[in-house]
Amino acid sequence: SSSSPPSSSFFILIVAQFAFMLSRFSRARFVAKAMKSNTLAAMINSCSIRRAQSATEWKTKLASLHGSMDVKETKSLYDDWAKDYDSCLQEWGYKVPDITADLLKENLHRLPKTQQLTLFDIGCGTGLVGKCVQQISDTKVTVHGCDLSDGQFPFAREKGYAELKTWDLNAFPYPYETSSFDVLTCCGTLTYAQDFVKIFKEWTRITKPGGLIICTHRSDMMERDIKFFEQMETKKIWKKIKLTDSVPYLPNNENYGSKVQVQFYVAQSLKE
Repeated sequence: SSSSPPSSSFFILIVAQFAFMLSRFSRARFVAKAMKSNTLAAMINSCSIRRAQSATEWKTKLASLHGSMDVKETKSLYDDWAKDYDSCLQEWGYKVPDITADLLKENLHRLPKTQQLTLFDIGCGTGLVGKCVQQISDTKVTVHGCDLSDGQFPFAREKGYAELKTWDLNAFPYPYETSSFDVLTCCGTLTYAQDFVKIFKEWTRITKPGGLIICTHRSDMMERDIKFFEQMETKKIWKKIKLTDSVPYLPNNENYGSKVQVQFYVAQSLKE
């Protein structure tokens, strides 16, 4: 016997069931997406809160310790701070690495044209300066660094540093061959300098003839120490390219704010 064709009401029922299932599926996807979005937002908010808390804790700690530490205590401080260092400085509005990279880019034309530059970063820390200078041009920049705190080195390696050595700014001679580097940077470290003349002569020893030197110094200390920079010019050890106006060092940290400012000094070696 032949079967009778399905009635129109049967088709309507199937369509209605399908629409209901589709609606439930869409709602489930919407809820899952909303939950995922809320979870992501909560995670971001939690990270921001932790970063702010960390920055506050370190701000308090620095205010109580930073002025009276010896070499061993300084190393220990920065080793402990390493994992929170980048996020703290970001929170505090730290722009020194960006300005350093801009100054290098502005003066690249003073160096011989090459496919690769070697840069030595003294007091490199977690590698913020090296990260910025590697992004300034098509020229490959191979970055070497030294610091008292080797606890920061894993973070510097992540940012592309080719070689890192534990070394004190004030220990001579530096463990590098004469005329090793095209560029030398030293940011946020000259505060610890004990003998500027020895340090500056060592800088020019390890930089190549015509090499660039870019450093920072606290503006209040620069008033006292500018004579050492000028001595290098007078003795024709280097040529001053630029001494910038003062800029806030950590503008969003109220313990520094506008009270602690830095200047950037750019020089070119006159060594032959």
